[in-house]
Amino acid sequence: MQAVYNEEHDELRTELEFLKDKNNEGTTQISKSLRYSLTMCFWLAIHLEKPQIVQFIYDQDEWLTKLTNFIIETYVNLKKEDKQVNEKYIKIKRKLTVDVKRINDTESKMNDIINVDDFIDQERHDFSTDDKVMRFKHVIRTKAGSSLCTNALKIALINQEEKVASVLLIDYDIKQEQDMITRSLVTQKFQFLKCMWKF
Repeated sequence: MQAVYNEEHDELRTELEFLKDKNNEGTTQISKSLRYSLTMCFWLAIHLEKPQIVQFIYDQDEWLTKLTNFIIETYVNLKKEDKQVNEKYIKIKRKLTVDVKRINDTESKMNDIINVDDFIDQERHDFSTDDKVMRFKHVIRTKAGSSLCTNALKIALINQEEKVASVLLIDYDIKQEQDMITRSLVTQKFQFLKCMWKF
């Protein structure tokens, strides 16, 4: 995740190759580790809107192709009102940043970018432009992306990434489950619980 955040392509490639080598040894635990890492890195690259990183991670495993196809199909079948993103975090973002103009621009773009025709009826997707990444980010912020984001949140809690889990909770549509609360209590992730209570 650090390599994704810093856009360190070589470091990311090295880490993923290491996980793939371990995965080829045939242990199911490493296989889960690879999937967990790919899920978190894919979500984070989309969240940070880094097209080159998104495309690189997307090309690593066929499983991500199946996942994105499922999300797009689900989005297309949603009712019109379910395709709108719940902007529950905007007021807080305004308080935390001085760059209100950027937030206003992002809000208007996110409300406009709901056309997913580029993604429909394609076996593989192209995430090479900012526009396509922003459109897919809009899609995963709706109910269509709730399974991806809920799994990413669980992985973040397992890896003790409390701030990442809080961002997912605030910014995305999450299915809140009892084991999230239980795990947070046991591992004393009180900041995350505070966010859950608030939002």
